[in-house]
Amino acid sequence: MRSVVFCALLILNGLAVCFSAHATVRSITTTIVGFSTVAPNAFGVGAETTLFKISTLPTSTGCSGGNNGWFAFSPTTITDAQTRKNFVANLLTAKSSSASVVLVFDDAGTTCDAFGYPVPLELIMQ
Repeated sequence: MRSVVFCALLILNGLAVCFSAHATVRSITTTIVGFSTVAPNAFGVGAETTLFKISTLPTSTGCSGGNNGWFAFSPTTITDAQTRKNFVANLLTAKSSSASVVLVFDDAGTTCDAFGYPVPLELIMQ
């Protein structure tokens, strides 16, 4: 029931996303200071794994990769290919223009990539 109420509140606020009621969704305003793509099977991860580093460290991420400002996503964590492409395009735009972004993530450690870094839930260009 809490999940339904939480989702309804998000939809009423204009956000068409839904998160588990057990996760703590956080947002942080930051800039992108690092970006990397990993070759298939390098470091034991699959193709299309993208990592990026933010300038402001979050208070906590709940993931095993440490709280060092790195975030990651792959086809395992974001299954829709177009969404991954949009994330990469937004990351590259933000990095090349030094624009501020609002990064939304779960700090309870329920969405972590194979590297142990948190997975972004939303990236808002400012």
